[in-house]
Amino acid sequence: MQQAVCASCGRVVLLQPGETRACPSCGNSLSAPQAASADEQTQRLPGPALAAQDDGTTRPIDPAALPPPPPLSPASSSQPQSQGSDTPAAVADNTPLWPGDPTTQALPADYAPPLPPTPASEASQPGAAVTQKRSRAPLVFSVLALVLLLVVVSVGGVLASAHLFPFADVPATPTAAPTLPPTATPPPGYLLYRDVQGAFDIYYPAEWTVKPAAAQGGTGVALTKPSSTVGMAILQVPISGTATMRQLLENQFQELAQGGTVSNQQQLADGTVGGAPWAQGSVDWLPKQHGTVTVKEHLVVLATTYHGHAFVIELIEAQGTSASADEATLQTMLASFTFV
Repeated sequence: MQQAVCASCGRVVLLQPGETRACPSCGNSLSAPQAASADEQTQRLPGPALAAQDDGTTRPIDPAALPPPPPLSPASSSQPQSQGSDTPAAVADNTPLWPGDPTTQALPADYAPPLPPTPASEASQPGAAVTQKRSRAPLVFSVLALVLLLVVVSVGGVLASAHLFPFADVPATPTAAPTLPPTATPPPGYLLYRDVQGAFDIYYPAEWTVKPAAAQGGTGVALTKPSSTVGMAILQVPISGTATMRQLLENQFQELAQGGTVSNQQQLADGTVGGAPWAQGSVDWLPKQHGTVTVKEHLVVLATTYHGHAFVIELIEAQGTSASADEATLQTMLASFTFV
């Protein structure tokens, strides 16, 4: 093989001896001379070079013995040398390089370096498309689950507002029990009595008796001292919408008059019992009893209204014993009276 240098572009092309070919870069015609015989080659080589060839060693290339390089084209000589180029310093000094140097091999005019892959090209690959589809699948499922939840909540709210659920109209059941007011500490020797209807509490002496009391259209309890007429009656009576405490007191005096003889009727100042105001009055009463000896009694009557109900308390004392120990007992019982 022989090297043929293009006179136009300077490209080196390997040719067979006697071969003619167009330059791959510029199309200029290139040709290689015929191979010389062994005798002619021996005669052309100088004596020292022939001796070096005979001993089988590699001889150095003598640049002076090589043919001159082709001249540079104006286009290539006019271009400035870039700082980042790999071209040897001989080109920067306008020193022609030997045509056989690999650095002088020119690239084809239509040569272009391959472009790096872009994200769009990567996404167009089958593997990348599968990965992208798989990564979007959980997001799609999450959105669908959220939409389904919102639909269920909306439909449930509409049905509940339309009273289509059987349990929608069930009233809420209170979980906390009502708190009762604290009960006062009982006096020594006294017991607690709570009204059967849960309206009031009162303490009474342990030796006294408890029995129902007659009330006109209502209920009541009588707490009495054994073998005596001394005691206390607590009555819960009906009430009209316009009744006052004074009217309730007068009504109780009229009821006593129907069951006996009433005398020395008096109106006392209003007082406070169990945290509520009460109208007070007193009267001497002789009950009607046939065939037995009756004793005149002294009654102190209290009347009030509380939470839409009327209450009457009668303190029964024996005549002439208002300053006795029984009066102190009745006052202790009255002070322990509380509404529940």
